Amino acid sequence: MTSSSWSNSAFILTYDEFGGLYDHVAPQHAVSPDGIKPKDLLPGDICTTVTGPTCDFTYTGYRLPLIVVSPYTKKNYVSHKVADFTAILKLIETRFHLATLTKRDAAQTNMTEFFNFNFPPWMTPPTPPAAIHERPLLSEAIAVSHDRD
Repeated sequence: MTSSSWSNSAFILTYDEFGGLYDHVAPQHAVSPDGIKPKDLLPGDICTTVTGPTCDFTYTGYRLPLIVVSPYTKKNYVSHKVADFTAILKLIETRFHLATLTKRDAAQTNMTEFFNFNFPPWMTPPTPPAAIHERPLLSEAIAVSHDRD
């Protein structure tokens, strides 16, 4: 946050931790990206004998963490909108006035709800809390072992 780029940056962190924790919210309905069904199915794959939401890309996956860091992000903001990874793409498309790539990103929220561009709350980065050392630092442990020699 001490970089000269801080004043005009946004860092978005998300990751797929599928199977890590129980989630009480089921995957949500989503727009099919292109309306094309899977074509690379092998004999015996479930979608060769039945059809359904998991066979045609019309559902999101399970919820995943997403953190937005920027001088423009709203303090303590939590979004409750259903979105998927293509919402990040939609933010980029919105910011740079680009055409959407698929029907899926066209239907996403553009993530501007995370930001306050008129009154950026974090132009001066927050001071991180001091580290708490419950165990001795490695350098202290080495010094103690040398004192015993």
